[in-house]
Amino acid sequence: WAPLTNVMAEYRESHHGLKVWVYPVAKRDHQAMRAVVEEQVLPDLTRWCREALAAPEGWRLMRHERRWSVSGESVTAKEREGVGALRW
Repeated sequence: WAPLTNVMAEYRESHHGLKVWVYPVAKRDHQAMRAVVEEQVLPDLTRWCREALAAPEGWRLMRHERRWSVSGESVTAKEREGVGALRW
């Protein structure tokens, strides 16, 4: 989640955005990874997006990141926000 700012904009609309990156995996791991992503990551991503869209303005004005890491069948999620979310 990143607030998109346009200093030239004379109107106040939704100036925020959501980006999702999916990194490639080895072909031999694709089927297992897909199952884990569909069962665990996508439902969590959906929930996180809904909460982001409904969040108060103060939250939406800050940068937020949530990263899911998959190892075998184990999924780990980490969140960062504000200035700390600029780089992993």
